[in-house]
Amino acid sequence: MKKTCELKFVGGRKCLVASIFCLCFLANSLLAITYTSDKDGNWNSNGTWDSNGTPRNPLESGDIVRIKHNIRIISVNITVGSGSTISIDPGKRLEIHQAHSLTINSGGTVFLQANSNLQVEGVLNINGALYLNNGNGFGTGVLSGDGTVNGTFTNNGIVAPGIVGGQIKCLTFNDPYNNSGNTLQIQLNGTTACSGHDKVIVNDPITLSGTLNVSLVPGFIPVIGNSFTIMSSTGAVTGTFSSTILPVYPGVSFTVQYNVNSVVINTQASAPLPIELKSFTATPLRNNVQLDWSTASEKDNAGFDIERSADGHAWKTLGFVEGAGTTTLEQHYHFIDEKPMVGTSYYRLRQLDFGGKEEFSPVVAVEFKGDAPSVSVYPNPVADLLHVALDQSGTVEVMDGNGRILERIYAQENQPLTELNVSHYPSGIFLLRVVIGNSVETFSFVKH
Repeated sequence: MKKTCELKFVGGRKCLVASIFCLCFLANSLLAITYTSDKDGNWNSNGTWDSNGTPRNPLESGDIVRIKHNIRIISVNITVGSGSTISIDPGKRLEIHQAHSLTINSGGTVFLQANSNLQVEGVLNINGALYLNNGNGFGTGVLSGDGTVNGTFTNNGIVAPGIVGGQIKCLTFNDPYNNSGNTLQIQLNGTTACSGHDKVIVNDPITLSGTLNVSLVPGFIPVIGNSFTIMSSTGAVTGTFSSTILPVYPGVSFTVQYNVNSVVINTQASAPLPIELKSFTATPLRNNVQLDWSTASEKDNAGFDIERSADGHAWKTLGFVEGAGTTTLEQHYHFIDEKPMVGTSYYRLRQLDFGGKEEFSPVVAVEFKGDAPSVSVYPNPVADLLHVALDQSGTVEVMDGNGRILERIYAQENQPLTELNVSHYPSGIFLLRVVIGNSVETFSFVKH
């Protein structure tokens, strides 16, 4: 039988080289390492990681880095080599600190899971794959920050420069930006970009589609005639957002203006709203979530679709509550979500008038823990009626600052929402003690 390879000077040398290549390739595959964060900390700190230590840099083929905590890339520049992966767990953050970078080489991959955040304060170089939502059930992540992104960017999740209320950022892209049917979130807290409102700056063309979600930072009061440039381009802006979620504010309406090189949010005087929403709350009870809202007035109000979301973006209709038509009298409404999701859920009202027009309420979030006892006290501060929502029978006591009981009420399980009239109390701070079985919780509230 003829040998496959003989180690002779000529032909054997070629076979030897091939054999060495195969052995090296196998060795590299066997030496691939999985790194997992053990606690919040800096990427370049050995104590941040499990027994495998700080990830090698650049990451090599087969290497996997799992971000299970909030990690900062500081004092080092990280390279994701071909065949290597960084995965950010749900709700966790990987921050690229100022003056440092994360580079995804061709063949390298970074993907985010639900509500995770890649925060760019330094530089993100995209030559490989960045998946804010990779379509494999990992959920949708967020790209945020006020740093710089190099490489053609396609939004496959959520871009939110400031990510949460009060953080206002400008995120810069040096190459083409394509919103690609996904979500851009912008916060407004003033008319100056980067300090008063979020902005996306693109030093190349912009292609738009998907959803624009604009919100007001709590406490910000918009004025008629305000203008907010939320996107700018040195190239051209093509396309439009297929859907927009704009703020709701009494007397002020928001419009989107598409220019050749920018996208602008403008304010103007609004037509009278079909309803004047006075309050909207969501309260977790033992087996369900109770929604309560009230209106100060209504005009041609057909009713409300009640909508729920797991991430604040994809919404599902749970039911419909009929409105009061036209009235100047205060109306109160209730709805029970009998099959709530465990964890954080978001609720909103979609108000419909008889002509088919619609308005959306502000979004409220609620944390549902299943069978755990739940107590909710609102509003706080309060002027007249204090609502105490219990999911079980219990005792509610109002006390002054010295611990003296001023009022005691027994709440029944079949009457979970208790209203306390505190209008006759003097202004000041009071205590509320709720006793459910062996559980005792004490709350404070301010009486105006």
